[in-house]
Amino acid sequence: MPSMNQPLRAAVLAQMGQTFTVHPWITDVTADAIQHFALAVGDDNPRWWTGGGANPVAPPTFLYTAMSGGPWPGAAPDREPLPPAVVLWQGDVWRMGAAVQVGDRISAEAEVIEIQDRPTRSGVDSLRRTERTTFRTSSRGGLRLAELDRTTIIFDRAARRGAHAQTAPPAPAGQDVLADLPASYEEEVKRREMARGRRFEDVAVGDVTGPLTKGPLTLTTMIGWVMGCGFPLAPTNRIAWRYFGQNPDGVLRHPVSGIPDTAGAAHWDDMLARGAGMPRGYDVGSQRISWAAHLVTDWMGEHAELIELSIRLKGPNLLGDVMTFSGVVTATSPGSRTVELDLRGENHRGETTTKGSAVVAFAARTAS
Repeated sequence: MPSMNQPLRAAVLAQMGQTFTVHPWITDVTADAIQHFALAVGDDNPRWWTGGGANPVAPPTFLYTAMSGGPWPGAAPDREPLPPAVVLWQGDVWRMGAAVQVGDRISAEAEVIEIQDRPTRSGVDSLRRTERTTFRTSSRGGLRLAELDRTTIIFDRAARRGAHAQTAPPAPAGQDVLADLPASYEEEVKRREMARGRRFEDVAVGDVTGPLTKGPLTLTTMIGWVMGCGFPLAPTNRIAWRYFGQNPDGVLRHPVSGIPDTAGAAHWDDMLARGAGMPRGYDVGSQRISWAAHLVTDWMGEHAELIELSIRLKGPNLLGDVMTFSGVVTATSPGSRTVELDLRGENHRGETTTKGSAVVAFAARTAS
């Protein structure tokens, strides 16, 4: 098994128990910010969009915007940079608190709560790191908005690149798949509208959610995500070159031009992606987890809230891929009026790349 170099292992293990301030993309919640995030997800649910003068509600995973920025010029880095590494998003567990409202001023603090050795199918030594982030709003006396456990897998960059050097890129979606997309997207809207009045009493074990289609993943899709959610590794010009100087081990160099870029560029540049051990550009973990949340919010209607979401990313969603999400109700609890669902996402090649679960709480009926 190719082993992780000792400087990288030591640097990761030294993070255990560390706390740090998370740099936001969005601090002050506005209707515009909510709508830009919904646009990034590709979610036209009227709940997220201003209508009739009413302020929109924020989608459940909107809080990704509060951890997707910086560090801004003049701000201290949130932690010491790692030696050359590939960091891949493995999954998230969200525990929702108070719903995000227009006017909230969000802050977030994180702590590394677990680091474990992790064997991989490719035989490359890696570490699994879990960070717990707590989101609060100072606009409501420090009220807790959510708690997130985010797990990433950290590889030695050179070892991972060598292990995947001969990986052939799989086929993107063909014209037969693309031809079905317009009808699929229109059917989704019809199902969402039919579910708007759904109540706890309408739900039974075995009920299905979806399907919900996303894709194909394109460079434009990635730009849309970065614009709405933010992205911590997208500095430009002078700020970018200062970053390169301060974080030389985090820099990727294009194999043809030699131009430096951040590790984030591997998401949309195929050559840089291959240098990180991927067959081509690929999605961002928070992006796909927000797609899974979209499946749930379309299904649950206007009288429920998503209170827990646990998603594991089992493989990348590559540029050119089309994904389909689906789910099934596995349990109902009349006392708490909660519903549990199993979720899954498959690409157009039939590969399950996403698995997870959700808990939805339905409001009690009010007397008419």
